[in-house]
Amino acid sequence: MTDMDRHAVAAYPEECCGVLVGRRAMSGAGERATVSLVIRARNIHDGSRFRRFTIAPEDLLRAHKRARQRGEEVVGYYHSHPDRAAVPSDHDRSAADPGVSHLILAVRRDRVVARRSWHLPVDGSHFEEERLV
Repeated sequence: MTDMDRHAVAAYPEECCGVLVGRRAMSGAGERATVSLVIRARNIHDGSRFRRFTIAPEDLLRAHKRARQRGEEVVGYYHSHPDRAAVPSDHDRSAADPGVSHLILAVRRDRVVARRSWHLPVDGSHFEEERLV
C-alpha cells in the first residue's frame, strides 16, 4: 500500500488530497512526468468533503518550496473519490490546474480499488487519461 493509498483510506469517507513532486521530460511518446515525492495536504474545503477538496494554501506553498529545494517541480496533484470511480468529475475539470497530472484514487472503505491519472491540456477543455508506470 502506498502512502497515497493510506491517505485515501484514512480520510474515507471524505476526499483526501496531495501534491506530486518530480520532473517533466519529453520522450518519443510526448511529455512524461516522473514523481519522486508525494506530499500529503489537508482538505480544507468549506462544504461537503465527501465530494470536494480544497488543498490548504500553506500546504501547497510548502510543497512548492520543497520541490524547489530538491531541484524539482510540482508535476501534479492527487485526490480520492470515496465510493466513486477514478474518473474526473465536471467539478474536477473546472477546478483543475491545466498542464499537470491529476491522479485520482477510487477508495472503498479500507482499500483503494483503482488509480487513474489524467492530464488537462492548457486549453482546459477535457481530461486525457495518462498511462501510469
